[in-house]
Amino acid sequence: AIGVEASPGPNLMANNLVIGIRPDTTIYNAALLSWDSTRTWAVNNTVDGRNNGGKGWRNIIMAGIDLGQGGTRDIRFGPLKAAEHVYDNNIVIGFDRAVAARPSDASRANFTDSGTGATVLGRSPEFRNPAAGDYRLQTSSALNRSGVLTPVSFKVTHDFFGLLRQPALLPLTVGAFRVEPVAISASENQMEIEYTDGVQRMINGAAPSASLSDDATRNNAAKIRLPINKNAAAQPVQ
Repeated sequence: AIGVEASPGPNLMANNLVIGIRPDTTIYNAALLSWDSTRTWAVNNTVDGRNNGGKGWRNIIMAGIDLGQGGTRDIRFGPLKAAEHVYDNNIVIGFDRAVAARPSDASRANFTDSGTGATVLGRSPEFRNPAAGDYRLQTSSALNRSGVLTPVSFKVTHDFFGLLRQPALLPLTVGAFRVEPVAISASENQMEIEYTDGVQRMINGAAPSASLSDDATRNNAAKIRLPINKNAAAQPVQ
């Protein structure tokens, strides 16, 4: 079976949660798939393929994320040039082939329990309650701080629920769900804002007295935490 297919590219596949997928002997199998494509990006996805049965079409081992299949379905008007796909900040468990990146692809900060193509954790990712469908990471999970900020992953500004990822203020996480912010103190309220220009802010305490559209207020570091430069190059993980 296929969880999500985005063909042909370019496409962005982000913040998907794919669970309960099973093999199908009539089609190529992958939780996230692009076929006959180039420049498809898979960013911040969570895939759980445990108990999926392993093999499907033509006895091929089922893949977690595979963006480079195809060339035989005639869905493009011209020949397929060298594929340049991106796999960033994904969690893929329960697949022998977790991430099927090729040499021409970029693959960064992808994690698996035991599969190939990603960093092997050798343990549970520490989801909160996967049996109940809650695939947010526990606060103790190391994956909450294992993501990378790249020119591609920087474009994914929200998470599965539509919450702001706040890359300047919150740890860079992997998977479809962001890290929940921690209030500075129990006596302060916390508000998150996204302006029409895409800039994200987090305000703690009482709202400033001036209008939030006022430039001086928007840059008041005493109350509003400032974001990183949107035009900056990829930032290393701290």
